Amino acid sequence: DRYGGDRQMDGLYLRSLEGFIAVVTSDGDMIFLSENISKFMGLTQVELTGHSIFDFTHPCDHDEIRENLSLKSGLGKKGRELSTERDFFMRMKCTVTNRGRTVNLKSASWKVLHCTGHLKVYSSCPPHTCP
Repeated sequence: DRYGGDRQMDGLYLRSLEGFIAVVTSDGDMIFLSENISKFMGLTQVELTGHSIFDFTHPCDHDEIRENLSLKSGLGKKGRELSTERDFFMRMKCTVTNRGRTVNLKSASWKVLHCTGHLKVYSSCPPHTCP
């Protein structure tokens, strides 16, 4: 079936990706994280989904994160539209040690993440949820 094929492709993309996928609202709520986040950060999809990204990122990075979660007023590369491309670095709590062990959140270290993606703007609510 088509759904099974899509899930298989999603798995292939995640295995080939040297990272994980995160969907974050403009307020910083993490609404989707790929399952493989635990491989990189030690924290699980369940532990992070529904929480604020600001609870797990370095306070010195919060202004830059907020800026990247909002629509920039500058023009895009084509000069006609607002830029939705995002490319920045931030520090996030990591509970995986160099030896591969997991420590509790209070003992977590900071891991530098290179974040790339696009801002998706919805007029009022995402498609598939509007009546």
